[in-house]
Amino acid sequence: MLSVKRIARGLRGRISRAGLQLQGRLSPGGSYVCNACGSAVQGFFAYGPTQDWGCPTCGSSPRERFVRHAVDSGLLRLPGRDSRILHIAPSEQSLVALFSASGAAYVRADIYPASYPGQEVRRVDLCDFPVGAERYDLIYASHVLEHILDDELAMRNIRANLAPNGEAWIIVPLHDRPTEEGGPDMPRRERERRFGQWDHVRFYGEDIALRLQRAGFAVERIAATDLAADVRHRQGLTDADTLWRCRPVSL
Repeated sequence: MLSVKRIARGLRGRISRAGLQLQGRLSPGGSYVCNACGSAVQGFFAYGPTQDWGCPTCGSSPRERFVRHAVDSGLLRLPGRDSRILHIAPSEQSLVALFSASGAAYVRADIYPASYPGQEVRRVDLCDFPVGAERYDLIYASHVLEHILDDELAMRNIRANLAPNGEAWIIVPLHDRPTEEGGPDMPRRERERRFGQWDHVRFYGEDIALRLQRAGFAVERIAATDLAADVRHRQGLTDADTLWRCRPVSL
């Protein structure tokens, strides 16, 4: 469902991106860098309320660039060869390339595989995710759980499908209040007003860590705000960029 709000947000992004692309053609290079595609750029285009959001060259989001920085800097480590990576909602193309090149057996998955034409994507429903014969050393899910009504079931199923020494990297939209829920009967317009999109069923706060702990994880918070201000500025990272690094523990 496209609302006037989302159309306006997308239009603003396209205009902002086109302006930066024109600046790049007139004056190649720039003082900013997109670590997703390796481009020096004039800046990052606006999207919604965020002024510096997307790369004008590849379209990468701040959260995608944050994950790339975390891996490139050693804050996060990819599993090595003879391991398995499950990527839920594989829309961030630089991460698809990163995971594919890791040497691990890489599986792309989504509840709606048809949303990824031209890609081999397995259908996985995190709320109906039986434990497989081969568990994963890394499960990456960015901006997925806010779409799922029973998110704690999905969290438990992620844990159940991790290898004993595996990790889940979880990213969700965050705000500075406790998590706000919307039941299954909440109208779509109200969801968009309260949660930012019509297909979101909640807006998480920092208390998502408690939900992940209840699902059987030891949780580490890795946030862009822990990085130097000049790094965040140059790479177009936002204060909201936060990743929850989850390791399974005994229940």
